[in-house]
Amino acid sequence: MADRFPLVIDTTNGNSFAELPDGDNLLMTNSSITNALNISAIGTTTTKALDVNDVLFSGTSAGNLTVTGNLTMNGLFTTKTYSTIERDALSGVANGTIIYNASDNKFQGYAGGTWVDLH
Repeated sequence: MADRFPLVIDTTNGNSFAELPDGDNLLMTNSSITNALNISAIGTTTTKALDVNDVLFSGTSAGNLTVTGNLTMNGLFTTKTYSTIERDALSGVANGTIIYNASDNKFQGYAGGTWVDLH
């Protein structure tokens, strides 16, 4: 099957149907794509939330990712590395935050308002 551009109404040509011109955007405010078998992208895909089999991934403007549901990782996980000086300069740290402290060579977690060694 050939790749096609979505059909749009060309208001510059008597409101006739035309393929979306290459390089244009398809504005779908308050609309959805449903029952799609596959969606492929060769660039950046931007979304506020992504639901994958009832596991919800959502982000914030601060760059935080929230996963609602169980997350299984089949690969390596790397956490942010900080020196003790960088760690102590962090603000707004929430209980449950985990870092790797390169000064002490230890994983550390934030609990009860203080950093504690996890090993």
